[in-house]
Amino acid sequence: MVLTAHEKFIDTKEIECLFTQGEKFSDRIHFVLPPVNNDVDVSGCAFAIRTVASDGGMTETVLDVQHEGEQILLTWNVPETVTAVPGMLQLELVGSRGTDVIIKYKMPAVYVKAAVMGDHLPSPDIIEEKLAQMNDILAQAQAKLDEAKELAVKIDPTLTISGQAADAKATGDRFTEVCNNIADLELFKNEIANARISSITGTEFDVLSERLKADFESIMTPLQKVIELVNSYTEESFTGSSDDTTLCINGIGSISDRAYIQRNDFKYVEVNIGGNAGIEAFRGCSELNIATVNCTKICDRAFSDCSRLGFLTIGKKVKEIGSGIIANSAFYIPRGVRVMYTGTMAEWAAITKSPEWVGDIVTVENGVVICSDGTVEV
Repeated sequence: MVLTAHEKFIDTKEIECLFTQGEKFSDRIHFVLPPVNNDVDVSGCAFAIRTVASDGGMTETVLDVQHEGEQILLTWNVPETVTAVPGMLQLELVGSRGTDVIIKYKMPAVYVKAAVMGDHLPSPDIIEEKLAQMNDILAQAQAKLDEAKELAVKIDPTLTISGQAADAKATGDRFTEVCNNIADLELFKNEIANARISSITGTEFDVLSERLKADFESIMTPLQKVIELVNSYTEESFTGSSDDTTLCINGIGSISDRAYIQRNDFKYVEVNIGGNAGIEAFRGCSELNIATVNCTKICDRAFSDCSRLGFLTIGKKVKEIGSGIIANSAFYIPRGVRVMYTGTMAEWAAITKSPEWVGDIVTVENGVVICSDGTVEV
C-alpha cells in the first residue's frame, strides 16, 4: 500500500478500514514524500508515525527511510501495539532532526476493526479481571490528579471565563478538596484485593465492582470539572505556518454565532469545548479543509459555504446537531465531505439531529457517516 503526500496532507482513504484488532506486522504501508516542502529540505529528517487509539493510548513507530531519485520513501511495518484496540485511530507523520520537529503531515483518522475473537487471548478469571480493571481506574484517577495539580499553578485571578472574573481562591480550594478525596481511591484497590483472596462469589464480586465504579465516578466528576474550569482560560490558539494554519479552540464555554464567519486564515479547525459551536460560526471559511468538532451542540449552518471542506469529524461530546451544518460546502472537493463520528452507530443514533442537518447543495462522501463500528446512511 502506497500513500503519497500532497504538500503536508496525506489522504488515508485507501487504508481507512485496513487494520483488524490483534494483527501483528501483517500490514506494510509506504509513504512517498517530496524531499523539499515550502523550500525546507526534509531529506535529512528521521521520520516516525504517531497513533492515538480510541482508548487514548499512544504509540510512536520509527519508519525506515530510503531515498529514490527525487522522492523519499518511508516504510511502516504496522506493529501489534497499533491494532490492539478497536475503533478510531488518529495518525500523525512527523519528521525530526535531533530534538527539533521539522514537519508534520495531516492525515484523516482510520479505523481498527474489532476481531471476532478479540485479541485471541484466553478470558481471565473474573476476579483477576475485575482487579485489573480497578487498578486501571486507580491509574486513571492518579493521572487526572497530576493533570489538575499541573494546571493549578497556572491560575491567575486576572484571567476571565466567559467574560466574568475568575475566583482563583475558590478554584484553589476545590483543588484541595479533590486532592483529599482522591486518597479514597486507594481503598478501592485494597477492597478489591481482599475480595480476591476471599470466598466471595462471582455475582457478589460484580455487585462490589459496580459500587466501587460508582464511588470512583462520584470522586472523578468534581475533579474533571476543575480541570475543565482551568482549561477554559485558553480559548483559542493558532499553530502551523501562515499558509497551513490550524485554529484550536478549547474551554468550557461556547463559540459565539458567526464568530469566524468568512475567515480565510486557517485550513484546519479543532474544537473541543463544553458549550456550543454557534450559528454560522465558521460559515464561508474559504480555505477550511478539515474540521474536528467536539462540543455539546453544532448549531445551524456552523460550517456552511466552506468551499474546500473535505473532512468533518464529530466528537462523542456532541448531543445535538442543528440544520444545514455543511450546506453549500465542498465545491472544490469532488467526492464531497467525508463525515466521521468518533462514537458507535448506536451513539450516533442517540444524537438529536435536525431532519435537514446536512443541508442543501452539498454531497456527503458515499452518503454515509463513518462511525467507530460501521457506517450509517445520511
